[in-house]
Amino acid sequence: MGAPTDSFRPLPPGRRLNISGVFKVGSSMERMALAVQRALGPRAGEIEDLSLADYRHRVATGEFDLAIELPVAWPPSEMALLWRTNSPLVARNFSNPRVDAAIDAGDWARAMTELADDPPVAFICLPARLAIIDARFKNARIGPYGFFETLPDWEVDR
Repeated sequence: MGAPTDSFRPLPPGRRLNISGVFKVGSSMERMALAVQRALGPRAGEIEDLSLADYRHRVATGEFDLAIELPVAWPPSEMALLWRTNSPLVARNFSNPRVDAAIDAGDWARAMTELADDPPVAFICLPARLAIIDARFKNARIGPYGFFETLPDWEVDR
């Protein structure tokens, strides 16, 4: 590692921060947790490999320091399962009437804009993205929230 850049500031002194998630040995999620642990330096706590039930409970109750997960955003209707106020599937402590209105109207572009303007989580570590796409696909790009978020915009030459 070189010298810190203008965009990097070390964490101030404080207690160690545990990293919670549902990790499988050798998975990209486990590697992300290890990368976050390294980046935290002396503030790094334990990596807590939780069951899905325990993870959901911790997220719902706020009983975690740092939680790692990949946010769902495609298909856009899946956003309602995570980011809609009082979601019946996953308890979250996020509520934004503008996001709710956009989701309820099925206006996924506006919902994504509202989520970008008022992010429900702090995206501090994103996995490297690699996609191998056949040359016959046009307009193929990886969206900010997932590999196939922009799939409806892809076209195929015949």
